[in-house]
Amino acid sequence: METSKKFTKLIILILVFLLIIPFINVKAERPYNRIEGKDRYDTALKVSQIYSSNLGYVILASGKDYADGLCASPLARKYNAPIFLTDPKNLSNSVLEQIKKLGTNKIFIIGGYGSVCENIENQLKQEGLNCERISGKDRYETSLNIAKHIGVKDKLILASAKNFPDALSIAPIATMKQIPILITNGQDVSDNMLEYLKDKNIEKTYVIGGTGVIDESVLNKFNNAERISGKNRYETNIAVINKFKDELSFENVYIVSALGFADALSGSVLVQSKNAPLLLIGDNISKNDQENIKSILSESKNVNVIGGKGAVSQNSLYLVGIEKKPIVQPSITESFNVINAGETTPVYIKKYANYNSPNVGYSYGSLAEVKIIGNSGDFYHIETLDYGTLNRVKGYLPKKMIKTVTPSKTYKIFVDLNKQKVYVYKDNKLIRQMVCSTGKDETPTPRGRYLLGGKGANFYSSPSVICYNWSRFNNNFLFHSVLYNTSGKPIASEYAKLGKKASHGCIRLKIEDAKWIYNNAPKGTLITIK
Repeated sequence: METSKKFTKLIILILVFLLIIPFINVKAERPYNRIEGKDRYDTALKVSQIYSSNLGYVILASGKDYADGLCASPLARKYNAPIFLTDPKNLSNSVLEQIKKLGTNKIFIIGGYGSVCENIENQLKQEGLNCERISGKDRYETSLNIAKHIGVKDKLILASAKNFPDALSIAPIATMKQIPILITNGQDVSDNMLEYLKDKNIEKTYVIGGTGVIDESVLNKFNNAERISGKNRYETNIAVINKFKDELSFENVYIVSALGFADALSGSVLVQSKNAPLLLIGDNISKNDQENIKSILSESKNVNVIGGKGAVSQNSLYLVGIEKKPIVQPSITESFNVINAGETTPVYIKKYANYNSPNVGYSYGSLAEVKIIGNSGDFYHIETLDYGTLNRVKGYLPKKMIKTVTPSKTYKIFVDLNKQKVYVYKDNKLIRQMVCSTGKDETPTPRGRYLLGGKGANFYSSPSVICYNWSRFNNNFLFHSVLYNTSGKPIASEYAKLGKKASHGCIRLKIEDAKWIYNNAPKGTLITIK
C-alpha cells in the first residue's frame, strides 16, 4: 500500500513538471552563420561566392543608392544572376576578379551614369565582357524599364523610392515570385508608367508601406491594390513575411540591418534561392517587435546574418535571442574635463557662481570627469561626483579650476558592477577580462568616468593586511590586488569573494590582474564604471 502511494505521488510530480515546462522562458543563445566582408561591396562579393549559378549573367548596381538595385532583384532571379555592388565611380579589383571567375558572359548595369559611371562600363568592355545598361531619366523610369525587361504578368509590387526598409522587406518575395517592383515618390506615379500598364492584365498590386510612405490616392490608380504595412519598418517586415508565409520555407532565415540597404539588396537573390524569410533588425527594436521577430526565428532551423558587426550588431542579435548580452564598451573620448588640481587635493564646489557661496560638495583633482553645463562670468556651471556622498552634484567652479585633457589612447578600461568584471580594450577590441570585487552596497564603488592616476607597489590596509600593485582612479579609490597577510600569502576568505561585492569601494583583483594594470595601463587611461 505504501509503495502504491509513493508511485501515485511520483506520477503526479511528473505530470506537474510536464505542465510547467512549456511555460519556462528559456533565453538560450543559438548558433548562426554570418556572411560578411570588410565593407558592403565585399559582403556582396561573399554572397556571390555562396550563390553562384554559373549561368553567365551578373547584375551590377550602385552600392550607394538602393532604388535601382532593389528593382533589379527580380531581374536577377530571371537570369539566376548574383547582384554585385560597386562604388559609382570605381569598380574594385576583387569584384572584377569575381565577375571574371564566374565565367560571366553578360552584365546588366542598373541605372544611369550617376549610379554606375561610364568608365566602369568601359572597363568591363575592355575585359571582353558584354554589358547592357538598363536605365531611365530618373529612378522611376529606371524601375519601369527594368519591369519591361522582366516582363509584367498579372502582379505588381509598388514601393517607395524614399523609404528603403519597407521596400527591402519585399525584395526576396519579389525575386522569388519574379514580380516586378515599381517605385513611386509616394504622392503620384508617372504618366509613362500608367500608360505602359493600362493594357496589362494586373490582377493584384502589393503596395508596401503605410500611408505616410505611399498615399492612398496612389493605390486608387492600380487594380486590386493591397497595402502591406505596419506602424514601423519592423512591423511592416513581419507583415510581409506573414502575408507570404505559406510560400516560404523556414528551414533558413536571413537577418540584415534595418538601417542600411546594401546587404539586404545583395543578399536578396541568395535569400530567395532558399525561399526563406528576410528579417530586419536593429538596436532600436521595441519589446513588441522583438517578440514578433523571435516568433519567426522559433520556426526556423538555420539562422544566417548578412553583414558585419557594424551593420548587424551583437546587441541587436541579443535583443532577438540569438547572441549573448554584449559587453558595453567605454565610449571613445577625445577630450575630458577634470578639476585642475592634484590627484589627492580636495576642491570644494560652490552653490552659486561666486567665491563666497556655500559649498554643495567636493571632489578631487585630475581624475574624475567634470561635465560643463553652462557659463556664469568667471565660473563654469558643472556636474561631477561629490566625493563625500558619491552622488552626482551640480554647482560652480572657477574656470581656472577646470582643465581639458586627452585620455591615453593605448587602452580603455570598463568596470561592470553587475557582473563584477573588468574589461580591457585596445583599438576597440577586448583583450583582457578580469574578475573583481567592487564595493559593498554600504561602501560602493563610485560610478562614472575617470582617468588612471598614480600607482604604487603596495600599501597596508591594516597592520596585518597588505595589498599589492595599486593604481588610483579617484583619490583613495584604487585598483589593487586582493588582500594578503604580511607573510605574502593571499587571505583565502577574501580571495574567495572575487566575483562578489566585498570592498570598501576599491576594485580588488587577482594579483596578476592588478599587476597587469600597474605595468601596462598608462596614466590617463580612460576608466568607465557602470
